[in-house]
Amino acid sequence: MKIKTRHIMRKHILIFKIIFVLMVLMVGNCFSADHGNADKEAMKEKLVGGKASFTEDGFFYVYDDGGSRLNHEVPSGWMGDYGDIALDLNWEENPQSGTTCMKWTYTAEGKQGEGWGGAYWQTPQGYYIPDREVRFDLSKAKRLIVWARGEKGNEKILIKVGGLGGELSDSDTKTSEVLILSKDWQEFIIDLSDMDLSYIGGIFCWIAEKQSNPDGCIFYLDNVRYEK
Repeated sequence: MKIKTRHIMRKHILIFKIIFVLMVLMVGNCFSADHGNADKEAMKEKLVGGKASFTEDGFFYVYDDGGSRLNHEVPSGWMGDYGDIALDLNWEENPQSGTTCMKWTYTAEGKQGEGWGGAYWQTPQGYYIPDREVRFDLSKAKRLIVWARGEKGNEKILIKVGGLGGELSDSDTKTSEVLILSKDWQEFIIDLSDMDLSYIGGIFCWIAEKQSNPDGCIFYLDNVRYEK
């Protein structure tokens, strides 16, 4: 009788231990999930508070001039057929303003087999999905100004704002209609008034597609800026 009682007690103790361990694991998982969500929300709050620095004229420059202290970030995020892309950030022949402009070459060879190429100006530099703590709050911006021209004319590109992903992605994204370039400088204006620009990592992007530029293209960008 005593042996049977001891056996039952041992069985109950074992069951109790199993239940206790399961409860500890469940509480730990809940705490981790809540803690992770709290960290994400705290990071969002931190980002929303960081305002981008505009000039006295109300400009936030992506590219002002080669080496300008007003420039923000560099085109570190090459995408698609990145092997088809070449860049000169300090092209001195016929800039729209200042002493230099950017010269971009897209050969459309399809070295990565994507059928398109492009480049992101992103923060921090070199990461397609960057650390959210250093993204810009561009809420004051109402439009993006891009000056562009083509080498021969009829080059076709797209311009994009935002769009970097991840668990805490950019607050918004917008892609322009196809911009058809001429040999002369043209000003392109992209309306941003309907966008949530409170935290943007991909501050500027261009895309060229092989379908629109079967022989590739050479184009120039200058005086790229956000305006209040």
